[in-house]
Amino acid sequence: MYSSIFGGITTDPSAMVIPLDDHMVHRGHGVFDTAAIMDGHLYELEQHIDRFLNSAQMAKIPLPFDRSTIRSVLIQTVCASKCPQGSLRYWLSVGPGDFQLSSSGCRNPALYAVVIESPSLPEPSGCKVITSSIPVKSPQFAVMKNVNYLPNALTKLEGNFSCPASTRS
Repeated sequence: MYSSIFGGITTDPSAMVIPLDDHMVHRGHGVFDTAAIMDGHLYELEQHIDRFLNSAQMAKIPLPFDRSTIRSVLIQTVCASKCPQGSLRYWLSVGPGDFQLSSSGCRNPALYAVVIESPSLPEPSGCKVITSSIPVKSPQFAVMKNVNYLPNALTKLEGNFSCPASTRS
């Protein structure tokens, strides 16, 4: 796990924290992306970083480092984890600062990364389809990997209530 706020990588999950005054926590001003780890290697990292940086630009979040440093940090985080199969999820926030609506009090953007081990990919077994009552995202936010996944979480919750546990994927 990596935090630019604390300046390094840790393999202790209890040491990975995000300050409550980080605007990603209390204002949702952050973006993220996820890359697969297969056989200890990151899959299509360059494309994921491209999308991540594009999302950051759309969300008006300055970068804490240049692209090559971000790439290096992500690779080093995966190496430190020794994870053979799983995913690397990483976030960029305008950073900690205050509890105001505006991010003008945030002085340093923050990069966070975590490796999530997953023993293997699930076997495809199909899925049930429902019609959700949750409205779709606006087009502007549908193309940006932002941290507001509340509509997704509510849709998944609604689907779980609609389908017996044995049919969920």
